[in-house]
Amino acid sequence: QGACVEAAIAQAAKRGDWVLLRNCHLECGWMFRLRQIYQQLHVGTTQQSFRLWLLVPPCADLPIDMLTSSVTVAYQAPASIKASIKSAMDSCLAEFDLYGCSSEGVPQWQMLYTTILAHGVLAGRCGFGLRGWHATCE
Repeated sequence: QGACVEAAIAQAAKRGDWVLLRNCHLECGWMFRLRQIYQQLHVGTTQQSFRLWLLVPPCADLPIDMLTSSVTVAYQAPASIKASIKSAMDSCLAEFDLYGCSSEGVPQWQMLYTTILAHGVLAGRCGFGLRGWHATCE
């Protein structure tokens, strides 16, 4: 997959697209190559709108110079179902007309709350591992 990723980064840098790489930390040897690719990106040839996103947990294999010259965003999932529901509701209150109705006549706040509750329960359940599930949650 390394050659495919390198080609995607090169093409995105020329066109100004975004590239998102997940789980780079699982291939420790490739992190050195990623650092070389990162250093070869030149300001003159790379489009200003180009972005390289890395979704990795904190790990020792991530090159320090990449971290220091990057914007680092950390997200910690809410610790409980209640916190998850509160966080989701706070972010949705300003965006939705909660008193409007859907085409089926169901109030939107009921559909939104049901979706948020289901997500909160499922996300909270992932912390228990395989007990009660047939496959792991991601």
